[in-house]
Amino acid sequence: MQIVGLDFDIPKIDHSLIDTILTDQTAARTLRGIVALAAALRLHTVAEEVKTWEEAFFLRAAGVDCGQGWFWSKAVSGPQAARILEEGYQLMSDRRPG
Repeated sequence: MQIVGLDFDIPKIDHSLIDTILTDQTAARTLRGIVALAAALRLHTVAEEVKTWEEAFFLRAAGVDCGQGWFWSKAVSGPQAARILEEGYQLMSDRRPG
C-alpha cells in the first residue's frame, strides 16, 4: 500500500466496514488501524452510514472524529440541513436507547 505523496484531507471510513465492526473482530481491528494511521498523519476521520447507537458508541470509543448516517438524521435537503444546524441538534449521548 502506497500512501506517501497522496493528498489526504479527511479519510472517510466506508459503510461496508462500519456494518461489521460489532460482529467481526477483524473489521474492528481494521477500523482501529485506520484511526491510528489517521491520527499519526494528524488527520480527522469520518464514518459513513452509522445506523445505530452501538455503532456510534464503538466508533467514538475507537477515536473516530465524525460520523454521518441514519443514527443522527434521515437524508435532508440543503435548506433543511441549514435549519437543523441553526436550531441545534442532540448530542450523541442524549440519544442513548431506553
